[in-house]
Amino acid sequence: MSDATMTIRFLICLVITLAGAACATSTQEAEAPSSEAQTASDPPAAEPCEEQAVMPETQAEESEMPAAANPWAEPAREVLLPHCGKCHNGTLPTSLPGARAVYDLSEAIWYARIAPQQYDGMLQRVRSHSAIPEDDKSAIENFVRCARDNDCAGSPN
Repeated sequence: MSDATMTIRFLICLVITLAGAACATSTQEAEAPSSEAQTASDPPAAEPCEEQAVMPETQAEESEMPAAANPWAEPAREVLLPHCGKCHNGTLPTSLPGARAVYDLSEAIWYARIAPQQYDGMLQRVRSHSAIPEDDKSAIENFVRCARDNDCAGSPN
């Protein structure tokens, strides 16, 4: 066999192997990860837009509260767009698939896929982000309190 034939066979095997790995990965992502896997894969707080490969455990239809019922959703989106939109805005070429899998600020109900345990990570990232003013951090805290704890007291207006 010639070197060219060997190289082609190697490349074909490599592509088949990678395709199989991609299928296995997408199957694993479709299954609900354990809370340990979720915690282990969360990016550090100092990097708010690092891609997250873990899919959320729950979908909007499984949540306790209808996704559209959070009155803090739009104020929170306005705060997050300039700071997290680079990765979490599906209309931008800089967006990351893993980040959009958690939430996509370009969607009407942008937080519908956030799993309950992911709200703590959101708060940690926002609180550690020095460029976000304290009043804006309060809007995120109110949004999370409403979404996670079903405590929607107060009004964003």
